[in-house]
Amino acid sequence: MGMEPLSKDQNSLVARLEALLFVYGDLLLAKKAADVLGVKKDEVETAAASLCEQLEQRASGLTLLSHDGSFQLVTRSEHANLLQTVLKQEMNESLTPASLETLAIITYAAPVSRAEIDYIRGVNSSYTVRALALRGLINREQDSQRANAYIYSPSADLIRSLGVARVEELPDYNRLREVASKIKQPSVVEPVSEQSTSANAVAGS
Repeated sequence: MGMEPLSKDQNSLVARLEALLFVYGDLLLAKKAADVLGVKKDEVETAAASLCEQLEQRASGLTLLSHDGSFQLVTRSEHANLLQTVLKQEMNESLTPASLETLAIITYAAPVSRAEIDYIRGVNSSYTVRALALRGLINREQDSQRANAYIYSPSADLIRSLGVARVEELPDYNRLREVASKIKQPSVVEPVSEQSTSANAVAGS
């Protein structure tokens, strides 16, 4: 049996939560989601239940993962082979413009969080960041300043492939790093973890 029809305000909250989870990409604590959305935690939990049911009803390619008081939009397990195929093709192809753009941001703005990368690019970068990590072009480390968050930096392999001994030798490094530092936006909420089947794996960014 389905849930009772939602009010306009409840539908709006469900839509806002869905947008937040899609953009965020990682496990998001219900309490943090509530803070961002300006509602109570129990309202977020109710909205999450409604969102989960809506995804089921419309046979969406996404589902809602709920774990230890956190939520994340993820792709359904039956689409795992499709995503693996996409990633394999990505590994065998040249870097896309989106990949090069993301790589440049990480190189000049490091250490940088994925939320900051998204802010600079203006689009979700979860898939692109993951593909770059699989290629060994970037490093992912736990952020010592923020619990359960990750930061990215260029890998030694990338620096070698660029023909320099250190990133400071890259063209216009100081100027571009200063530009990047000015437009980096501290994320409102920080990732809890990064799942291999995140909704952003199909975002195409």
